[in-house]
Amino acid sequence: MQDAYFQEVQRVGTWPEIGYSAPGTAISNKSRYESSVFYFSGAATTSWQATPKAKLNDCGDEGEFWKLTASVNGTPADVKIQNDGSATECLDLTASFLTLEKNK
Repeated sequence: MQDAYFQEVQRVGTWPEIGYSAPGTAISNKSRYESSVFYFSGAATTSWQATPKAKLNDCGDEGEFWKLTASVNGTPADVKIQNDGSATECLDLTASFLTLEKNK
């Protein structure tokens, strides 16, 4: 979604701008969402974060989450998607999560 948005307006967009809405119910004035299993945050920014509500194996202690951030990269400009502080314990549960990264 970020790539398509960027091609149109030449900047990285927030969740509403790129047409993404997290699963679950909006809380905290639509800047945070909650499903039965996760909290999602980053709606007002160019990042995406999921935090488990309950411990999942070794993932789920205080401050453990999955997070990606989009930014502009290079000349000519392109969208760069990178892991931004995801906990190792959470990444172990989702081996393909890091393949979402796009660094040019």
